[in-house]
Amino acid sequence: MRRIFFLMPFLWILNACTTESSQIEDVSLDEARFQLKTEMKAVLDERMKGKEILKENYLSKVLDRSEFKVNDVKRSDETAKVQIEIKTIPLKVREALTDIMVKLDPAQENNFNVPDALSLISKQLGVDPSASFQIQKLILLKKDAIWKVQSPKPQALTK
Repeated sequence: MRRIFFLMPFLWILNACTTESSQIEDVSLDEARFQLKTEMKAVLDERMKGKEILKENYLSKVLDRSEFKVNDVKRSDETAKVQIEIKTIPLKVREALTDIMVKLDPAQENNFNVPDALSLISKQLGVDPSASFQIQKLILLKKDAIWKVQSPKPQALTK
């Protein structure tokens, strides 16, 4: 019976550390996914006006085919730096798809099949369908009761 009472605090501490580590990873992976989506949306918005349904379909399909993995976590009591590796569709395939989407008649945006187009473009460019483009992201977190993304400090404009 004494062994159980001795082990209980140890198990409780071990569980707390595991939960906190998984929270750090979950928040970091969510932020990396959000950043990738935001960057891709900015590129689409710059090249294409309107066609919002098509843009959302594109973002959804590309993000579904992207893999996010935590490579490294450096943590202190108050902050954490998390290195995320993203494997996504090769850039030249995504750019070719965007070129097609720009020329697409807006009336046809509901009928455009992004997965089939990605497959055909990969084949045409001679890119292996399982090939990927790797991106590294560094996510900074701070602890404020729970782990949150640390927003970058505003920098003064210099001339």
